[in-house]
Amino acid sequence: MFSLIEAGVATKSLVKIIRQRFPHHSVPSIRYVSYVRNLILICQNIPQCRADIFCIIIDGLAQLDAVLTKVENSNRREDNCNGGLNLFLLDEEYEMKVTEVQDNSDKVKKLDTCICIMFDYITRVCSERNPVDIGMYNTSS
Repeated sequence: MFSLIEAGVATKSLVKIIRQRFPHHSVPSIRYVSYVRNLILICQNIPQCRADIFCIIIDGLAQLDAVLTKVENSNRREDNCNGGLNLFLLDEEYEMKVTEVQDNSDKVKKLDTCICIMFDYITRVCSERNPVDIGMYNTSS
């Protein structure tokens, strides 16, 4: 009985730490993707916290997607205002735009890579001979 209580407390503590330490979308891709990949490894080895970890990953990816969507919408508005022509950009403004595009491209790759990692894991779990409840839904209906 005592070990079950300890396991529950340990799982809750682990999930809390994972949520607190989830990287901000602005960190380098290698750090962000590595964190998500390591969380998937935890899901494989500690199924008791799989659903919570999946929620944390999805929340982080949703935040990253929201940032990309916001920037994309902002760029569309700017293009509509000047007809897509950047005739009067100063060198500094041009370099800022190029840097912003490169940064957004990096974030898109980061998001795509993390989503692929998640889908690969879900595919592996669901295609096993005896599929495991991946913790995303209730099977006791």
